Amino acid sequence: MGKSSRFGRTGPNRTAVAVLISVVLTGLIVWYIAGPLNGTVAVVNGRVITKKMMYEEMNKRVGAETLQAIVDDTLVMQEAALKNLKLTDEELKAEMDRIILDQYGSEESFQQLLQYYGLTRKQVEDNWRPYLTARKVILAGLSITDDDLRAYFENNRDDFDETAAVHLRQIVLETLEDAQEVLEEIKAGGDFAELAKAKSIDSATKSNGGELGWVEEGDLDEELEEVAFALDVDEISDPIETDDGFVILEVIEKREAKEAVFEEVKDKVADAYKEEKFNELYPGFLEGLRSKAKIQYR
Repeated sequence: MGKSSRFGRTGPNRTAVAVLISVVLTGLIVWYIAGPLNGTVAVVNGRVITKKMMYEEMNKRVGAETLQAIVDDTLVMQEAALKNLKLTDEELKAEMDRIILDQYGSEESFQQLLQYYGLTRKQVEDNWRPYLTARKVILAGLSITDDDLRAYFENNRDDFDETAAVHLRQIVLETLEDAQEVLEEIKAGGDFAELAKAKSIDSATKSNGGELGWVEEGDLDEELEEVAFALDVDEISDPIETDDGFVILEVIEKREAKEAVFEEVKDKVADAYKEEKFNELYPGFLEGLRSKAKIQYR
């Protein structure tokens, strides 16, 4: 199908998957610490594995890292309280919505991943709260001028130029015969999205009616991209053979390449500039909090 996607970078060591896994690990460790350690968790060919053995193994693997994360989060929240810069629930939700859209494309896709890990959105939000609080504290101390933004824009102009793109939906079928049958249904007036939900074998997109979103040049495998960018709006492709099956594409919208103008993209420039400055300052910010704190490890 398309080239393998990766999760966008939202900050130092805070990729979406890393955060989800850290929620799982932290939750498990806290659960083991909170409960008695004398229970049995498994018996393997007669050998008893106790809860204490499980905890000790987990502690060896991720204990130090998890403890440091908890310490750092505590320091961040204390600093925010001192500066009266608490992250409100509304701000947290807005930031999470932005991250989810950027890294998963939709709330539905995010919920599918949460279900896979056995998590809730609240657990992930609670895990993100100290990090996003640190972002609020650091950015509150920045003084940003138009000259700063213009300089950043000129140095990163390519990031703001709009490349040619198409808004796509897809249906993936196992055989050419299946694809031809679905194509005939579409030509007879069948709804593309509903047919994608009913018949596509691509689990990542079928529940969204085959929605792929905006796709830029270079995002798709060559055989798909050549067809996608040649189609007109509302046009349906013939079945395209790929390694994953036979793909039918629909073009919903098209966008021509456009050179960015600073005044038109100033808000995007400001967001990107703030993110870059935050990523630069975050490690030093944490180190500063640690250096002035009284921390006793036991």
